[in-house]
Amino acid sequence: MVLLKTGITEVQSKTPAQRVFAVGLGLNQLEDKLNEIATVTNGTAQITGDLVGDKEFYLQKLFVQILSDVANDAFITDPRHILAPNEAYSTDIHISEVDIAADYIMVFRTSNVYPKYIEFWLEAPNGDKITLKDISDGLYPNIKFSSHSRNYYFRLLFPAFPAKPLAHIGVWKFWVENQLKDEKASPFFYTVMAKARSDLILKGRLIQSEYIPDSEMKVILEPTLYGQPIKVDEPVEVFFRRPDGVFRKIILYLNEYGSYEGIYYDTSLYGSYQAMTEITVSSPKGLRIKRYRMFTGIILSSRTKYRPGIECCKVLVRKLDKLIQETKKDRKGFLKT
Repeated sequence: MVLLKTGITEVQSKTPAQRVFAVGLGLNQLEDKLNEIATVTNGTAQITGDLVGDKEFYLQKLFVQILSDVANDAFITDPRHILAPNEAYSTDIHISEVDIAADYIMVFRTSNVYPKYIEFWLEAPNGDKITLKDISDGLYPNIKFSSHSRNYYFRLLFPAFPAKPLAHIGVWKFWVENQLKDEKASPFFYTVMAKARSDLILKGRLIQSEYIPDSEMKVILEPTLYGQPIKVDEPVEVFFRRPDGVFRKIILYLNEYGSYEGIYYDTSLYGSYQAMTEITVSSPKGLRIKRYRMFTGIILSSRTKYRPGIECCKVLVRKLDKLIQETKKDRKGFLKT
């Protein structure tokens, strides 16, 4: 069970052991010990930074990443788009024979005209157009649709076409059309994310032993197919966004354990560092598959000392559990998901 309060995700750790996922909202900074708790429980600690400009959907991406990690799913893609009036654009989603099910999620910015003038549909790998009417009419029983105020999503169970068991394999297109006629009107801002239950998983983590300026951030990626390490297309690149918005790139290299690792050194600024990577690999049948992952690191004041220690974390976990027990009688302010 996951409980959210004031931007911090608390996972009740009973039996069996649960994972802690901590999210710092806006410009808040995660305390180093909370980050340590998340690390010790094999969870993650993330911080959004300032959610303005092209980072407006970053929080949604963080939670899709967390949900993917909890369910051991794969995060496929997350491009952001700006769609002008009278334009249409499609996002490619690569599905292979190792994928079992998938969610295609569109998150968008609302306005007085959007999403009213937005039309969207799926295009299957064979070119068939799948509309909301087709789904509501029951033509595709393995495809479901759900809508909310700021997001829509399709949920697909493969094979999507039972009469054609392999027809779902290939490139799906998530089409979005802006039907507004006023060319002077503001554009439609949205992002399409996709996650899949799959036998191809891209796990990974960002490791920090210190949180002071000029300390290193180590990135490890662990791509596996059927539980075994798999080689991916090189170079394996990770793009870091510094707190001032400047982008840097590092290359990860294959180690003796079948993982890819690299170290980022440009950490002189205080604040959150966002890291993103997308890898490409061939499926057993030779299809090209993409997997996406993101991380965040944080640099605190040089006066903030980080003192690692599992015993310290165990004490903090017990205190966190005690706090959860004390609040059981009054859950007001919590959002259960």
